[in-house]
Amino acid sequence: MGLVSFCVMLTFFQLRMIFSGKFVPREQVDLIVADLRARIEFLEGASTTKDLTIGEQASQIAKLTAQGDLSVRLLESITAYSTNARSGSGYVAQAE
Repeated sequence: MGLVSFCVMLTFFQLRMIFSGKFVPREQVDLIVADLRARIEFLEGASTTKDLTIGEQASQIAKLTAQGDLSVRLLESITAYSTNARSGSGYVAQAE
């Protein structure tokens, strides 16, 4: 009976230490928590930088798309004008 009661008391004592936070030294917990906090801050900073970069890329893409659309419209108007225009030496403009 002595061994059983010793094991029960030891288990009770260990559970009490675990729940009270005394099972792991406070310095070790602080080091782990500090490392995790530093890692979280770094990842948040990297995420913010990535978001800014994505925003810049989106605005650049919008500008390039607008320039491309303008270029396409210009080429289409030149092509339409050149097919409708009369060219050659036989064309003489009418006097008004």
